[in-house]
Amino acid sequence: MYEHIDSWKNSKEAFEQQLNVNIKELNSGFPAHWQHFLNYINNINVDRIIDVGCGSGAYGYICNKLGKNYIGYDYSEHAIEIAKGTWEPELLRQIPNSNNTIDFYCKDYKDLTYAENPDQDLLVANAICDVLPNGHECLEFLLGLKYRHLLIQRVSLTEEPEYCEQYQAYNITTYKYHHNKDKTISCIKNMGYDVNIVHLYDTTHDLEIVLND
Repeated sequence: MYEHIDSWKNSKEAFEQQLNVNIKELNSGFPAHWQHFLNYINNINVDRIIDVGCGSGAYGYICNKLGKNYIGYDYSEHAIEIAKGTWEPELLRQIPNSNNTIDFYCKDYKDLTYAENPDQDLLVANAICDVLPNGHECLEFLLGLKYRHLLIQRVSLTEEPEYCEQYQAYNITTYKYHHNKDKTISCIKNMGYDVNIVHLYDTTHDLEIVLND
């Protein structure tokens, strides 16, 4: 149905380019969603970050620097190969006495089954709900894992009915999903969560989602 749904999965070149961009961002100034990620994890009490759609793995490096344990999942073997080859040796070299763990696994988000430590972990999705043509279904699935804290990043919110469009990035054709704002908020609340919407730029937002007590 969606011709380019696996374009990220099958492109090693796309993740190599992503890594080059991420390294520049680490050295020259974090983008808005990275800054918000840092602020958020410094203001909630979690021990570990579960990064769904980790791509080339830059969040693993950031989390380790902040003293957080980290697991990164991506459905692309290319992404996981690059992440492991880049960040694991670098972390071991720079922080030899660190007690924090960093792990990368090749796994589709749909193969995640439950929250192992729902109160101690933060689930972050930085590049799934915004680039999949079925972004709302993905959001519902992640909410169903029942983490206490979720940070869904770079969500395009619109007053119009939800829709997706194709665009070019890193020499591949991918999708940009636009979530209907009212439907998204209703879905989150109906599944037992509160949400704080943080504006990043244009129509793009981060969703801070917390399970109701």
